[in-house]
Amino acid sequence: MWYPAGENAMGTRANTGNGRPPGTVGAWLRRHDKDPQEAGAILLAAIRRAGGRIRLPTTARDEVIAEVAARALSDGHAALRRARPSTPLDAWVRGCVRNVSLEAIRAREKEKEQRRPEEVPDSEPTPYEVAAGRDELKYERTKVMEAARAFPQPYGHVLYWRVVLGLPWQGLRDRLNLHRPSGAPPIGDRQTQMFITKAMKMLKDWLGGTAPRMAHRQKYLSSKNPWIDSTLPPLKSQIL
Repeated sequence: MWYPAGENAMGTRANTGNGRPPGTVGAWLRRHDKDPQEAGAILLAAIRRAGGRIRLPTTARDEVIAEVAARALSDGHAALRRARPSTPLDAWVRGCVRNVSLEAIRAREKEKEQRRPEEVPDSEPTPYEVAAGRDELKYERTKVMEAARAFPQPYGHVLYWRVVLGLPWQGLRDRLNLHRPSGAPPIGDRQTQMFITKAMKMLKDWLGGTAPRMAHRQKYLSSKNPWIDSTLPPLKSQIL
């Protein structure tokens, strides 16, 4: 959320980023009681810092920042007041940005599902291509492919099959069963959904700037993840 310079005191402070360090949620609420304009500028600066790190197109990123600001400032800062006072304000803001970013991705997925025809010939655009403009599509698919290649098996493939190719979960189940590790039992519906949920959680962390090897270290160990040593087909970029 951007305030034109000179429009008001909060706008000037938020745009220049000269607010004091945000501290904890409790400290911010106390500061807000004393100086609402200064506290508002500090909060908006923290939201812009966190929003600037997410890997989304500029328009989508601005929408996420505006939505986080709206939620934080609405209903007498009810969302902030529900948080633990000892929580660092920056950490609280980053969590909100990650959640709203994931909501935006899921909303796009839902829109793709609604627009997907019953059958898509090989020569026709995929649902992912239908749901976005050409320039934004190229940017988003590039970022999703970067994430998919950074993720351990099979989560990168699940992300690729689900988001880039637009496959339904039943199609993911079939592909996972086709390439499952030697000796592993068949992949059922519930396990397929778990793979999708985990892949989306990894994407959420990745969008927030967290390295997957740090957040999901065990998934890169063959002793914890038998899929590491399985043979899966290479990921094709299919970038326009």
